[in-house]
Amino acid sequence: MMLKHLMYGSLAMSFLSGCNQPATNNAPIMNSQSVLAACQKALTDKDKTLAVKDCQFAEMWLGREQPDSLLHAEALEKFADILITINTTAGLDNYRQALALREKLTDKSAATDGLQLKMGNGYSSLGKWAEAEIALKKALHQLEASKGQDSLEVADVLNRLGVVQLQQQLLTDAEQTLRRALTIREAKLNAADPQLGETYNNLGFMYQSTGKNQDAESFYRKAVLNQEAAKDTPYTALYDSLSNVATLVQKNGKLQDAEPLWNKLLAVAEKGFGKDSPQYATGLNSLGMLAMSARNFAASEKLFNESLAIREKKLGANHLQTAESANNLAVALANQGKRVQAEPLMRHAAAVTQVGLGANNPLTQQRWASLLALDGDVARKAEPPVQQAPKPIKKAK
Repeated sequence: MMLKHLMYGSLAMSFLSGCNQPATNNAPIMNSQSVLAACQKALTDKDKTLAVKDCQFAEMWLGREQPDSLLHAEALEKFADILITINTTAGLDNYRQALALREKLTDKSAATDGLQLKMGNGYSSLGKWAEAEIALKKALHQLEASKGQDSLEVADVLNRLGVVQLQQQLLTDAEQTLRRALTIREAKLNAADPQLGETYNNLGFMYQSTGKNQDAESFYRKAVLNQEAAKDTPYTALYDSLSNVATLVQKNGKLQDAEPLWNKLLAVAEKGFGKDSPQYATGLNSLGMLAMSARNFAASEKLFNESLAIREKKLGANHLQTAESANNLAVALANQGKRVQAEPLMRHAAAVTQVGLGANNPLTQQRWASLLALDGDVARKAEPPVQQAPKPIKKAK
């Protein structure tokens, strides 16, 4: 949805036609500062509808009255700040225009540094990792010059850059970047600051990606301890760190170590998001998988049932996560000989997965193959037993 120069265009242009007329009676005096202030107020108040109107108007006003000015660059950026929440591509276009204007005016203020960082974040949200890396490296270079190489602002960009490098499988670069971010943060932050936990978790993911599972687990556990100690619990970050370490521990076959971690994750999900949340459902599903690994199919059936009920309610019957719970429940039922109950669940899960991921996706093919095998079992069970001729009774000798 391209909003730029479309929404409120007729209103804005009619307003502009009278912008140079003297104010009369109680009419507000319109000038560059007042239109920018109205835009900023809407952004501060988080009034998205008003912000779109007022910030677009500020951009158009200054684009006409002072096109080659820092005020116009500021208006472009402010409009981008609201556009980015609606249409990332349109928001990025505005940021690029604002940056080009500041560079044309040889502006070396913090605003220019901030624009590079916003562009890096915008590209990241679109999965354009190479573009994000370029923008973040420019922001890093500028911040190192203005704030110092060991500043917390530099550490923040390093942490973001490390994530972008991880996404591109640039693992050596990512390790160096994240290690540098960690060095700065450990030196300047309180041990319970959640920013430390953020970098610990990212390093855990990096080491897991390189197969260094012992190092990965160590950093994940550091992240959990940090986030649990935080003054205001960062529930989303703590949930993610617990999920990462529990998944790794379970993958390594340490089921007894994984169980308390999944139970802790479930408690965090309940407190942070509620017992009817998708996060809580994911915790139930994970505990169900743990029970399945231990061949406790009755327990896993109960957990998958609860997870499925929440996901159907919150995400809908045709969501991929709902399909995951349905498929897992079907497997738990089939392993208890309840194949007739399992069949419709598995069939629905396979169909939803095909719609979501495509017919050639390995998970789609795996689920259809499981269904075919299950259908064969059900059909064989429904057939009458083969009658065999009675064997002659042997007489005792």
